[in-house]
Amino acid sequence: MQTDRKVVPGVQLLFRRYNVWNGVRYLFASRGGKNAIKILPGVPEQKIAEQAVFWYTLTMKVFIEQTSEPNKKNVFDKKTRALLDTVTSLLTYPYPYGYILDTRSPDGQELDCYIITGKKLEAGSVVECEPIGMAEWFEDGQADHKILVKLIDEQKKVDDIVKKKIDDFATQFIANRPDKQYQPGKYSGRGEALVLVVASRVGN
Repeated sequence: MQTDRKVVPGVQLLFRRYNVWNGVRYLFASRGGKNAIKILPGVPEQKIAEQAVFWYTLTMKVFIEQTSEPNKKNVFDKKTRALLDTVTSLLTYPYPYGYILDTRSPDGQELDCYIITGKKLEAGSVVECEPIGMAEWFEDGQADHKILVKLIDEQKKVDDIVKKKIDDFATQFIANRPDKQYQPGKYSGRGEALVLVVASRVGN
């Protein structure tokens, strides 16, 4: 088993190894994936990337910090995950909000995420999710992108309704923090979210 050098950089994070069986190369997920894709001669790298993202499945454990309960914000101890306080807030999160366990973002914290669901989730609980997109977010010039995930037993997508809810919340959030420089960016798809999550996993 060898490292494939012909795959585009983002996909190398997802599919790092290949094996040859009956003369055909198969690209395998580097962490926990059960699927594989064929690497056929003459196939463009972009096509390989699209196939890799389509077949790659990734579940992750998400710690719920905030629910979508109106005007409440929970304060947790980052190390112990113990609930320290629940305070009144002017803002209401559009969806449950938390972070992906065993990840590390550029700011030294775990990757933040919105759980796109209509279900009521309990603060302090851990749920299993899959990524479906990403919302770019910059804090004081540093990337702090938000992964958009769904519960594994639900079918969700990042449509205009989801984007508007998150954008409206971001506008209110920025208005309430004049001491910080926040800048929302574009929305990206599942592929970009997968690459960021895998790249941010502790131990990579």
